[in-house]
This record gives sequence, C-alpha cells and structure tokens, in this order.
Amino acid sequence: MQNGGLSYDGYKGLSPAEVIERRDRGLTNEVNITVGKSVKKIVLSNIFTYFNFIFLVITVLLCIVGSFRNLTFLPIVIGNTLVGIVQEIRAKRVLEKMSLLNAPHAVVIRGGERKKVPSSALVRDDIVIFSPGDQICADARVLEGRVLVNESLLTGEENEIPKEAGTVLMSGSFIISGECVAKLENVGEASYISKLAAEAKNLDEDEQSEMIRSINKIVKWMGVILIPIGAVLFYQSYFISGADFSDSIVSMVAAVIGMIPEGLYLLTTAALALGTVRLSGRKVLLNDMKSIESLARVDVLCVDKTGTITEAGMKVYGMFPVNNSVITEDGGVEKALYSYVSASRDNNATMEALREYFREGAGTSENTENTGNSAKAGNNRIRTSAQNGSALNIGSSGSTVNIEISGNTVNVGNSGNTVNAGSAENTVTPVGSDGKTSERFTNAKTPRGIFPFSSAYKYGAITFDDGTFVLGAPEFVLGNAFGYYRERIETFTKKGYRVLVFAYQNESVAPDGSFFLSEGVRALGFVVLANAVRENAAETFRYFREQGVTVKVISGDSPETVSEISRVAEIEGAEKYADASTMNDRELAEAAEKYTVFGRVSPKQKQLLVRTLQKNGHTVAMTGDGINDILAMRDADCGVAMASGSDAAKQAANVVLLDSDFARMPSVVAEGRRVVNNVQRSASLFLVKNIFSLLLALMSSLLLIVYPLE
Repeated sequence: MQNGGLSYDGYKGLSPAEVIERRDRGLTNEVNITVGKSVKKIVLSNIFTYFNFIFLVITVLLCIVGSFRNLTFLPIVIGNTLVGIVQEIRAKRVLEKMSLLNAPHAVVIRGGERKKVPSSALVRDDIVIFSPGDQICADARVLEGRVLVNESLLTGEENEIPKEAGTVLMSGSFIISGECVAKLENVGEASYISKLAAEAKNLDEDEQSEMIRSINKIVKWMGVILIPIGAVLFYQSYFISGADFSDSIVSMVAAVIGMIPEGLYLLTTAALALGTVRLSGRKVLLNDMKSIESLARVDVLCVDKTGTITEAGMKVYGMFPVNNSVITEDGGVEKALYSYVSASRDNNATMEALREYFREGAGTSENTENTGNSAKAGNNRIRTSAQNGSALNIGSSGSTVNIEISGNTVNVGNSGNTVNAGSAENTVTPVGSDGKTSERFTNAKTPRGIFPFSSAYKYGAITFDDGTFVLGAPEFVLGNAFGYYRERIETFTKKGYRVLVFAYQNESVAPDGSFFLSEGVRALGFVVLANAVRENAAETFRYFREQGVTVKVISGDSPETVSEISRVAEIEGAEKYADASTMNDRELAEAAEKYTVFGRVSPKQKQLLVRTLQKNGHTVAMTGDGINDILAMRDADCGVAMASGSDAAKQAANVVLLDSDFARMPSVVAEGRRVVNNVQRSASLFLVKNIFSLLLALMSSLLLIVYPLE
C-alpha cells in the first residue's frame, strides 16, 4: 500500500481478537466527557436556586397564615423550573447527537487493512496513520515518516516541531504537514488530551453570554435588597400600622415577588436553547449556547479564502515551464513534478489537485515563450498562452487549448479536442489521427528526504539523488529573483488564479537532516491552480454588508489573487489589499483597520489580526477549515469551522457548519439576532415590573402604609 510516498506494507496492526481483548481490559480511547452539564446537574441547578429558596420560604409563610389563594404564583414557579429543565436537557440531547455525528475519526491499520474508525474506537497498541490536519487523539510514538506538529494547545508555543521515527506525539497536538505511522501508547483517561478536555469542560461551564452576565448582576442586586426591604415592610405593617399577622405576611410577599425577575433568567436560557435546537435542524452545530449570541453581536467577520469564498477543491489550470530551466529534455519539468507529487506525503488541496492532474494524464510541454517553439498536449490538462508564431500539436481527444495571441497554429490529432482562439488570425489545422500522444508517467524517482509543506514557510521540498525540488509560494521560494518573474506571475494572480513555483537547487540538506532554502534556487516552472468561487458567495456577503458587518479576508495566498476572488464575491473594499509577508507585527496591527484583504498571512499573523480588531472594540468572528486557522479561531469571540475541514479546526470552533456551506452563516446570524432582540424587548417588560414593585415598596415604607397590592 502506498499513500503519498509512505509505505504501509510492513504493518499488520492488531487482529480483531487483540482489539476485543484490549477493550475487555478497558484499554480503549473512550473518554466520559459529556456535552455540557449532566442531566443530574441540569435538574439540580434548576431546582436549587437562590430564588427558588425564596419562593419556598414564601410558600411556607403563606401556608402558616392559611392564605392559600395567594399561592397562585406557585404553579408558575414550578412550571418555569420544569420548562428550564426540559429545554436544557433537550438541547443537550441534540448537541450530543450532532457531536456524535461530527466526532473525529482516525485511520487505523488492523489485520493488514486500513480502516477509518471513530477515535473513541481506538485501543492501546493500535497502528494509526496521521495526516495533515489530524489532531493526535491519544499519546503515540512515531514508527515511520516525518511530520511537523503544532503543540500550541499544550505549550502555548506556535512553533512547528518536527517528529520522526522514535519520537512521541502528544495527544492534543495536531499535524501541520507530512504523514507518519504511529503506535498508540496512552489512550482514554490515561492520555494527555483527556485531562485537557476535562479542564476545558470546566472552563466552558464558567463562560457565560453577555445577556446571562447582565441578568446575573440584576439578580445579585435584587437578591441583596429584597430581604431587608421585606423585613422592613413586615415590621412596618405588623408593628407600626397594626395590621394582623396574616395581612402583614401577604403584603410583604406581594412586594417581594414583584421584585424578583424570576422569568428573565429562564427566558434567556430557554431562548438560547431553542435557538440552538433550531439551528441544529439547519445542519449547524453549536458547541456552546453562548455562541449564538456572540455571532449576533459580531461586527467584523474574518474569513479564509479556501473553503469559504471558494469551493474546497482546486483544479490545475496548467503547468508552465520557464525557458531557463536546468531540465531541458522533452517533458523534463513535468516528469520532475510528477516525481515530487508521487513522493509527497502532503494531503492538502494543492497536492490532491496535482495528483488528479497526473491521474487524468498530464501532457508534456516544452517552452512556449519564444516565437517558433511548439507544445504538445496529451490530454485535457495543458493550456498555454503561446506567443506569435507558436505551434501547438494536440495528440489525444478531449484536449483543450486556449490561444490568446494572433498568429498561432494548432494541429488537432483526434476528434473531440476543443480549441479556443483568442484572435481571428489564429489558425486551426485538422490532421490525421496519428498526432503524437504525450507520455503517461508511470515511474517516479525515489526520494532521499522529504520536507513537508509548512504553512509558516509557504513551501515544501523533496530531495532526490540529482538535487532538491521545491514547491511553494513564489515570493518565499524565489527570494530576490521574484521580481524577474513578477510580471508573468501577475498575469495569473490578477485573474484570481493561485500560482506556485516549482524550483530546483543543488544543495539544501544540512548535516543534521534539516532543510534550508539556498540563494541558488532556480525556477523550473509555474503551477497555476484555479479555485471556483462559491455560487452563493456574492449573496452571502451582500447580506453581511446590509447588516453592517465588515468582512476581512485573511489568507495565505497571494494578495492579488485573494483580492480578485474577493471582488468576484462582491466583498466591499476588495481592492484594498496588503501583503502580510512584508510587514512586521506593528505594521500589520496598524493595517488591520485600513485594508480588507490580507495575503501571505502566517497562522500567527492571523491571530494578531484578530487580537488587534478586538482591542479596537470589535466583536470578531473567524471562519476557517484548516489547521492554520486554529490560533485565530480560538482567540476570536466566535470561531466557525467547516465540517470538511480538519478535526483540530472543528474542535477549536464554537460553531461547525456540518454541510460545509458558508451560505448558512446569514441564517445563523439572523437567528442569533432574533433571539437577542426578543430577549432584550422582553427584559424591558420584566424590569419595568421589578422597578415598579421596588419603588412602591420603598414608598410604602417611607409613608408608613401597608403595601397596597397582593
């Protein structure tokens, strides 16, 4: 078995009998961490409240004086308590069900076969394959492969730590890049992540929404003053005004009940719970109820390009060799790229698009920059912008060639080829079915070293016997030579394409095995990728614009590319873009308010932008689907993840869009604002009643009269 260059042939894993034996011994990765409070805690927290205690005392006093007709408030109090219990339990059940559907999975080898199982089904000594974006679900030791790991959730450090055979993977960290085979050592309650989850659960229970905090302040002050006021009213009525004991108790009870906002807290909790349940029916999972209020108050929405504005997948638009290539044989650049892709262990969208490119049959191509050169296309993957006088020979059916400049000649070998001529002077000459068909790549070189793609460095590299090949962002790979290719690159980025450079360098491996990028790197060709803008993106961003929500696009791609895609998605201010790779922290913080689009942003810079916007008084939501978004999502007031994204991103988020459709966001925000507005309007009525009762009680005490209401 092969996957991205990593071999699993030597691993059989545990047999079914061994798995059962470990389960019987309790050596599973199951962790008893419930969603929110337990049922028992929900019941007790709704019954044993301060105000329920006050109502209990009032009930006892009214029973003593025989004023049973004044107990009409009791069914309402009991009903409110029951509704609170039922709503919280119902919301808990829905969240548990949705969390189960969205539970993280792992790829395990058992009985010599690869299987995808829930992480809770893993047992000790399981052989697991970890890929980019996976969160380490249990403590493990690397058996084969090399990965970069982010342990920021454990240590607070954002550094990418390399892990090779023999090193330990700590649960709670996640894979940045690369792929490895590891053996689980500590699972379930014995793993480090279980302790983190338990701590996080306790912290989450202490976190409350702004509405709940405000109501708690009201409840706290009313709870402090109602006891002395009630005592004064009883004293004044019984001892000063001479009313009998029964009438004094009844008037005091009327004043105290009028001052208690018993329904306000319940109303808020029930409204948030109902909103959560309602959103779950729309394939939106809220990890906590306060998220719905946080989204309702958002005035800045930070979005990533890939998977949010654009579709999650990518397509290879074309491979364009450069004319100073050190690889001169026919199709040499694409052969080298094919070797790179075959050896790569990265499973990101770029590598998947390139693998698809070669699976469908990439044609070889020669330099088409100069007059008179030719290019040959094997299948429908080659596109070129040939200069005047160039000839394009298409061998197989189904090929597509786009010609932008006049004077080109195209020879079509088989039927079914499509030629788009940009000028009337381009000629299309049909030839027989004997047109040359490009070589299908069947062999790849064996790498000596693999350095997985890093979102921090924006490139990856693979070393072969004849040198090292690098694939990544042109600005980062080419260094000072970038200016030489800027014009050519911008012809694609200005149209919204993503451009990667495929480069070569002779020496790049240090004695300790680490990789470094030398000044002598030479560009071999450019890989141009296309991301389709989501069909409903413009409508979605139009909604946020109408609601007064500012959209900031934060991406690791070229700022020109992101700006163009943002313009197509009708994001206001898309033409204002900044290159974060050229800024220090101070400059980036100053640019946070000025620009709409930020390109070449590192994970740490995303976090800095979110923190800066918060310091400026904004309520910030951050959407993303990759591991490079996690730091920013955790710091944002509300993190939103796509279900198609990495497990680590989903666990870091407050809201998960289970169908990975960003168009759900307007309904989420609208639901949150509806809940908040309804609660605020209702709260004003509650508070008017409470304030009236308080003022009437104070007036009765000062004027030495019996409280006039029952």
